[in-house]
Amino acid sequence: QVFLRDPDGYYLEICNCDETLTKFCLGEKEDLKGYDEGAKPLSLSTASTTINLMQRWMEKLESENVAMVEKFDQLTSTDGSIKQVASILGYEKANVVDEDVLQTLRDRHSIYGDLWQNVEESDIEEVLLEASNDPKQAEKIVKLLVKYRGKTIYRPPVVFKSDGTKYIPAPIEKVHSPNMPLL
Repeated sequence: QVFLRDPDGYYLEICNCDETLTKFCLGEKEDLKGYDEGAKPLSLSTASTTINLMQRWMEKLESENVAMVEKFDQLTSTDGSIKQVASILGYEKANVVDEDVLQTLRDRHSIYGDLWQNVEESDIEEVLLEASNDPKQAEKIVKLLVKYRGKTIYRPPVVFKSDGTKYIPAPIEKVHSPNMPLL
C-alpha cells in the first residue's frame, strides 16, 4: 500500500495485492512483465504530424491572446464588473443558470490554485449567467477579471486542528507583472 496526500488534504491509497506496486516502488522493475521505463522513439511521420499540430495550436493560441488583449484594453476604461467583462466579450446573459455546471464550478472553487478561486463563491452564478451557461466563456470572463485586478488568488484548503476545530487559512494573493499573458 502507498498513501499519497493530494493538495486538498485528502489521502489517496494505492494498493495492489499481487505485489506489483511493491516491486515497482522498491526498484525491482525488471520482474514486472510488460513494464518499459522509457518511451519508444517516434516515427518521422508521427513526429512531423505532432510538430504540425503544435504549430497550429500555438498560432491559434496567439490569435486568441491578441483578441483578449484587445478586449482587456476596452476593459481598462470601466470599473471591471462581471457584467461589463461579459458585455465587452459580446456574451448574452442567460435567464436561468445551469445547475449542473454551477455545481461543478463551485466544486472547482475549493481546489487549490484553480482559476475559479479568483472569484468569490457567491459570484460564480453571476459569471455563469453572464456567460450564457458556457463554461469556456465563463473562464474567459474570469481570466479577464484576473488580468484587470492584477493578481491571482490562491485559497489554501481547510484544515482541522488537533482539537477538531476547523481552520480556514487566509487567501494568498500573487501580484502579476503588467505584461502577464491572458491565456
